[in-house]
Amino acid sequence: MTSLPADFNFAAVGDWECKAKTNNTANNIVGKSPELVLALGYLSYKPTADGWFQIIGPIDAKMKIVTGNHDVDPFSLFNF
Repeated sequence: MTSLPADFNFAAVGDWECKAKTNNTANNIVGKSPELVLALGYLSYKPTADGWFQIIGPIDAKMKIVTGNHDVDPFSLFNF
């Protein structure tokens, strides 16, 4: 079994939207250098997810998406 380092940290964020505060949140996460980032749903309230994907670019490799109920409804852009 692999053990985590003693100083392992992660970020978990929901209700990202796509506004100025979204950039602030992403920059805050980058500054804390987490090993893992959890996106907890409500990723974008815009017609497309393009803006959200651009904003999370610097942390994309560390991110795991946990979809919320609105992210998987029949009309969602994130419908899997």
